[in-house]
Amino acid sequence: MKPVRQLRPRLFHIVQPHFAFFGEKDYQQLTLVRRLVRDLNMPIQVVGVPTMRESDGLALSSRNRRLNLRERAFATRVYKALSRAQRSIAHGERNVVAIKEHAQRLLHSIPDIKIDYFDLVDPETIRPVNAVEGPVRAALAVWIGRTRLIDNVLCEPPLLIETRKTVETAALPQRSEQMLKGRSENGLFHLAALANPTPPPLHITPLM
Repeated sequence: MKPVRQLRPRLFHIVQPHFAFFGEKDYQQLTLVRRLVRDLNMPIQVVGVPTMRESDGLALSSRNRRLNLRERAFATRVYKALSRAQRSIAHGERNVVAIKEHAQRLLHSIPDIKIDYFDLVDPETIRPVNAVEGPVRAALAVWIGRTRLIDNVLCEPPLLIETRKTVETAALPQRSEQMLKGRSENGLFHLAALANPTPPPLHITPLM
């Protein structure tokens, strides 16, 4: 925590950026930087960047290269456990102990995986919650062999999921109107092209 609180302000004062991008995989660092910027009243917007993943869900990390083939196969359980917690909450489960126990079964079944921590935390304070009353982050750290992996996912109760879908659906007409009023690099968008996105066939007359 100390390096983050000391080095980031110096860097921000030197560079004076308008935006600062931090990956959501290290969600603790992202939250600390957001708090630091807010506490010091810096004119910077801190943007969380979604975690990039392999095709099997494992979060991209330079540490993955330390895993041997056997350990790499076990590593997929990290995201699967988080996804299981995410689904439990989306289906209405609010009991933190039940959610964690259900998710951790995927990890306990593999002796090579040692859990460092598995918590459901408040997205703003990153403190563990006692019950799921709103959106939470399922955060996990494990040791697989000599490699420590971290990951987390956003979990939302069913009511919040439905509310977000309703808001997104209501915003679609407004977005469409904004697109029609927008300008491309070459000028106004062609309304005909928007109405019929498939371009007409190209007819080429052969040279004589």
